[in-house]
Amino acid sequence: MTSELTNLQTYTSYVETLYDDLRRFRHDYKNILYTLAESFKLNDLQYAQSLLDEMLNSSKLSITEKHSTISHLANVQDADIKSLLFSKYAEAQEDDVQMQIEVEKPFKFHSSINSLDLIRILSILLDNAIHAAAKSQAKRVNVSLFEKGDYQYLIIGNSTLPTTVNLASLESSTKLESQHGLSLKNLRMILSRYPEIQHYVSSKNHWFEQTLRFPK
Repeated sequence: MTSELTNLQTYTSYVETLYDDLRRFRHDYKNILYTLAESFKLNDLQYAQSLLDEMLNSSKLSITEKHSTISHLANVQDADIKSLLFSKYAEAQEDDVQMQIEVEKPFKFHSSINSLDLIRILSILLDNAIHAAAKSQAKRVNVSLFEKGDYQYLIIGNSTLPTTVNLASLESSTKLESQHGLSLKNLRMILSRYPEIQHYVSSKNHWFEQTLRFPK
């Protein structure tokens, strides 16, 4: 509980910092647009081009990505899941891994799985994804939560160093030696208690993806 509270407090602080950044960016953006309009009036096309290049290449445009992540996290209605996702997002940034979180609509897990088991599953999948992505060239992790029909879906994908991951060896591995072998024994043990939860794994073109399908 202490860890969850700390993560939520950090999340709140992050949101406040982000909106401060957005306000500053909006102010700077207006100033640039004003100067751009003046340069067009003076027919100074070279200066106008340099201003446009500055706007497009500015590091401040990364705010858009951060804002997208925060807005999607806001759709996660389980406080413990939101806390965990934000914590792993922060860990991914520390490892120079780009983590994209997609939750297009308000989402709350149904009671088909124990909340503690759900946290353990998410932790295992996210830790493995970040660990493997950090070793890859693309350094990407994608997380999606959504509902479709009578099911809820959790999809976690990540870039990989090898073109494909040997799925058969992962299924049989109980050691911690492979990138995606970390804690997979524990994951299989947890999922064995929930036969109604479907677990799909795929790997191709330097991308490894796991899908969990939960009944509502």
